[in-house]
Amino acid sequence: MKKQVIVIEDDEAINDILTIMLTNSGYSVSSVKIGEYFSDANPIKPDLFLIDRNLPGVNGIEICKQLKSQPQTHDIPVIMISASANFVEPAKAAGADACIEKPFSRKELFNTIDHYINKQNFS
Repeated sequence: MKKQVIVIEDDEAINDILTIMLTNSGYSVSSVKIGEYFSDANPIKPDLFLIDRNLPGVNGIEICKQLKSQPQTHDIPVIMISASANFVEPAKAAGADACIEKPFSRKELFNTIDHYINKQNFS
């Protein structure tokens, strides 16, 4: 069964690239709008969230905090991505499992994703 990744990224070009890369690597990918995941009565329970820090109208760190505070999602790894240099400390304080600064390499992204998805499988 394919591992499910939810991507929350407002930049359509980056979202498309992430979706293509992840899909081509065997992941099942859902791109969701900012509030879409939380308004769904039966949201997808992914294996991992990949969230941009800078989203219009809401901070990705707040989304991370919300995910980590809910019983149904608190154990799901969250990887935050951002072009902002000073996002690691607030992201970690919100419960992010990992932070990747843009621009990032494909290798860095997949090493991080694979680590957290596989780590989750053994817990």
